[in-house]
Amino acid sequence: MKIISIDTSGKFCSISISLSGNIEESINSNIPLSHSSELAVNIKKIINKHNILIKDLDFITINIGPGSFTGLRIGISFAKGLCLSNNIPLIPISSFDIINDKTNCLEDSFYHCIYSHKDYAYGKKYDGNKENKPALINLKDKISIPMYIHGLDSIDKYDNNIINVALDSSDLIKVSKRYFKTKKVNDLNSINPIYIDYKNVI
Repeated sequence: MKIISIDTSGKFCSISISLSGNIEESINSNIPLSHSSELAVNIKKIINKHNILIKDLDFITINIGPGSFTGLRIGISFAKGLCLSNNIPLIPISSFDIINDKTNCLEDSFYHCIYSHKDYAYGKKYDGNKENKPALINLKDKISIPMYIHGLDSIDKYDNNIINVALDSSDLIKVSKRYFKTKKVNDLNSINPIYIDYKNVI
C-alpha cells in the first residue's frame, strides 16, 4: 500500500510516506508555522526521492484537527487539491483519534487534549464508552484524572496528571489504514477542518 500522510495541525509541518507497509521516510520541519512554504516543496522532495507519482498512491491521509487554524486550512486545501487532480481518496483523521491510538488508555475516565493557548487545552473527556463534547479546559484548575496532551511544552508548571503525547504525520499511517480497510472513505466536499471552539469552556 502506497500512502502519503500530512500533518499541518501544529506548529511544524510534517509529511510521511509509506510503501509496501513500511514507513519509508518522514520530513518534519524545524521552522515554526512554515506550512505554506514547506508543504508542497517537501511533498515533491519525498515523491522524487522514492520515485513515485501522486496518482500511484492508494490514498493520502490528513490530520483534520483540532489544531492550528491556518495550518489546518493550508494542509487540507492542499491535500484536497492533490486528491482531486489525481483521482485518489483522501482519508481524514482527527487529532483525538491519533492520540487515542497512541495512548491506548486503560483508565475509566481521562482526557485527550490539544494545547490551545496560554493556560488552556482543548480536550475531550472520556467516561467509559462515553465521549463528551470537546471543550476548552483551564490547566490551572485541579483535574484528578489523566490528561493526555499534544503540543504543551511546559507540563511541570501545572499541578495535574498531564502526559505529553508527541504526534507527527507518521502516526496517521496506522489509523488511516484501518479507515481505508473498513471503507470509511469520505467525499472530498465533506472533509473540513475541526477548529477549536473558544466559546465552549468547561
